[in-house]
Amino acid sequence: MKVTLRRIEDGGNPVWQVRYWQGGRYVRKQFRDRGAAESHRELLEQESDSVRREELPPSEKLSLLSAHRRAIAGGYSLAQACDVYERTVGSSLKRIGLGEAICEFLAAKASKGLRPRSLGDLEVRLNRFKVKVGEAVQVSSIPTSRIESFMERGWEAQTRINWLVVLGNFFRWCVRRRYVLANPVSEIERPLLEPEQPRPLTVEQCSKILLDTCSMKPQLIPYVSISLFAGLRNSELSRLTWNDVDLNQGVIRVEAGKAKTRSRRVVTIQTNLKEWLAMGGRLPARATKAEWIKIRPEGYKVDQMRRTFCTYHLAAFGSAAKTALEAGHREAVLFRHYRGITDEAYALTFWDLSPKKVLGLLCGEASENSHEAPHQ
Repeated sequence: MKVTLRRIEDGGNPVWQVRYWQGGRYVRKQFRDRGAAESHRELLEQESDSVRREELPPSEKLSLLSAHRRAIAGGYSLAQACDVYERTVGSSLKRIGLGEAICEFLAAKASKGLRPRSLGDLEVRLNRFKVKVGEAVQVSSIPTSRIESFMERGWEAQTRINWLVVLGNFFRWCVRRRYVLANPVSEIERPLLEPEQPRPLTVEQCSKILLDTCSMKPQLIPYVSISLFAGLRNSELSRLTWNDVDLNQGVIRVEAGKAKTRSRRVVTIQTNLKEWLAMGGRLPARATKAEWIKIRPEGYKVDQMRRTFCTYHLAAFGSAAKTALEAGHREAVLFRHYRGITDEAYALTFWDLSPKKVLGLLCGEASENSHEAPHQ
């Protein structure tokens, strides 16, 4: 807004006039004192700057324009529509600040039995959102455009999806508590993800991991062997004890309280895994980063040992239903992602990786080295 200040004559008396454009016409206001006129001009300029800073994003402008057209067609104004909303629907909503709502949400999740790690992740993310939006901001006043602007940081598709899941869950809970009328996250489209082809470890890489574990970190034998040959997730391995491993019956029982999916499952202990587990080691199996770096292959991806299990189990035994049951996957997902990656013959060499065979390779290398002629 351009605001001008000039000295004019009014009936022969000098006055100071402040003039600005508003609502399609010039507005003029006169002051006998120049200081009062300058103060008024500064106030108008500050208000104008504030409006510019709070300019609506494009998506909100389109929404406002659409609402304006609907109001014209219906014969009422946007202000009248707001009045009706506040008297009816708006009056039934409970007014609560974002910070307080987040505290209640986390408490509800904790009382429901959410695991500490998941609860901690929720708390970190929601507190980050709270700092950016404002702790005292009313939950019911947070529009979709505010959430979209929070997420416009060049994030990767998977990161955006993870945030949409967290914020979507929070606002759905707010809808149930009558803090908001509708979930603002539901209007945000999820980015598309290119399906990632699982990359299993090769039999040679698996053999080297097992070999390095035996020679450098024998306490991690259960961690590595169960990951490779039973497909348990890291979170499940961290809760597994030797009481869950029944070598006589040939099964590992993953109880519901220890499974990621909260659903109990039983994994068959294949012959080679039974031999690895007979060597002992640490359970619950926790591999610290320093320990794991020493034995993992270069370029290792998260959960790659579990994906290796799924790939070779499906190829060797030919049953998506059986593999899904033991891995704790949905059959359709497993069939879609893991089918046809390798053939049965190669998969069977994976299930032939026993301690005798792997340690035999180590003994063979040592024998070859002992017969080398000394360097002159």
